[in-house]
Amino acid sequence: MSESKRADYVRWLFFYPSILEPVAAARLRGWDKEQKTGFGNFEEVEKTIARGLEAGPYILGDEFSAADVLYCSTCQFFKGNLFPARKCYDDYVARLIERPAYIRALAKDNG
Repeated sequence: MSESKRADYVRWLFFYPSILEPVAAARLRGWDKEQKTGFGNFEEVEKTIARGLEAGPYILGDEFSAADVLYCSTCQFFKGNLFPARKCYDDYVARLIERPAYIRALAKDNG
């Protein structure tokens, strides 16, 4: 990863456990229906991720990183469920699951 992308990389890594996970859990449990949560608004969090991916092809733009491993699995799990149908999610997941390293890891998982 280039040094110029380091701040964005760290931002996306921390956004995942500190914002995305709690706001998704609040949505799944219905906690955000009656009052605002301290984590933010689910729709705004989802739109932030979509905007990041629309600038793609990766979460850091032209560079693949470990952050993509997190966000690819999230998009796979949430798209069509918590995340609305968006072309950027479909394209992103398709692009990442075609990577040779992903294919090798999947083969190891499947024994």
